[in-house]
Amino acid sequence: MQAESKLPDLLPILERLGNAKHLERKRASSLWIESLKLFPSGELPFSALEQRLLSMFESSSWEERYGAVFASSHLLCTVDNAAFQSLFVETLKRLMTDDEFRLRAATGDALELLIQKQGIAVYESIKEHLASLLEKYASAAEGAAEESKTVAWRYLESSLLILQRCVEGAGAKFLPYLSESIVSCVEKAAKHSVSHIREISINLSKTFLSTSGEKGLSLLGSRLAPIVLGGMTDIWPQLRYAGCSSARTILALIGDSDELKKVYYPILLPAICLNRYYNVEGVRTLALQAWKDTVGDKGKEYVLEYIDKFIEHYIGQTKSGNFLVREAACHCICEIYTKVAALNKEKVRPFIPKLLETLIVVMQDLSWEVRAAACLAGAKLVVVALSVTDVGVSCRKRAAIRSTG
Repeated sequence: MQAESKLPDLLPILERLGNAKHLERKRASSLWIESLKLFPSGELPFSALEQRLLSMFESSSWEERYGAVFASSHLLCTVDNAAFQSLFVETLKRLMTDDEFRLRAATGDALELLIQKQGIAVYESIKEHLASLLEKYASAAEGAAEESKTVAWRYLESSLLILQRCVEGAGAKFLPYLSESIVSCVEKAAKHSVSHIREISINLSKTFLSTSGEKGLSLLGSRLAPIVLGGMTDIWPQLRYAGCSSARTILALIGDSDELKKVYYPILLPAICLNRYYNVEGVRTLALQAWKDTVGDKGKEYVLEYIDKFIEHYIGQTKSGNFLVREAACHCICEIYTKVAALNKEKVRPFIPKLLETLIVVMQDLSWEVRAAACLAGAKLVVVALSVTDVGVSCRKRAAIRSTG
């Protein structure tokens, strides 16, 4: 009788979960979770709730379908019902390609909860379907109409987010399920023309590594590190932020391993170093913290150790389509000849002519901030160049040729 007396309290909350107003759904969400906790084990009026949920799944209103997904996932965390769970998982597979993005995202949240509660077997029941969606939309035809491409990348975005939720739900247990097809799809997504897709691929790489630890780094690091580097060199700030955050995860996993440092430091450190000067506060702050946490007070020594990689990266970034990146690259070049060169002028000496040529080109940039940074870097470079006789002569000849040309 006690359970029956509480039945009217749950059904109205369920109705509110499907309300058209976001605020009403938000309030009902908290109330639903708290109300489920009030029922003793075995006394929940499951049959009545199941009947209503099944009808909500078939509703033409996306809000009702959304509410049913939320309610069912938390209901199954409270009671075990294999038949309803199986039906729910099949419904989630269908909703992965629903027209409403918020509903597709909700399927990922539901799967994360179920995997945490019921185990990796939940993922096993949807892995083939999810893999087929990833493959389908990651390999969308280049010659497709623009409308078809838009649909493809939206479904690809949702599928990647669902995958990320599954990984977060499973944790380290997901590593054996990281198949070649999944990693290949993430690599394709990292080269996508839509920035949202590239950002998700970077965040997924971080999730793969943070959940699998050192074992994941040894298995996947060589393939995921270039994706992270791509984020740190992207023209969009949000991708640089995601890249720096993912790079911190890799660097933390490296720890004190000299072998891993030789592999990943030349790839990641130049980009982190440059982003310390990137004039977007979130990116700059994160890069500064990552740099300090990694190299401590030995930053100049690491720059000297991998000087060729740093110079190559800086020169490449002076050609970026984002003027903030070009400005940051000039500041980094200046830093080499104001700080690093003091340790060992001979090691930076061979790069002076190439950097001078690069800076002369950048001095003609359309952005005055970039021109100012290039002029300052050029002045510092020339000071060092003049202290090395043969290089100084070479630089003066190049400058003379430029000025008379």
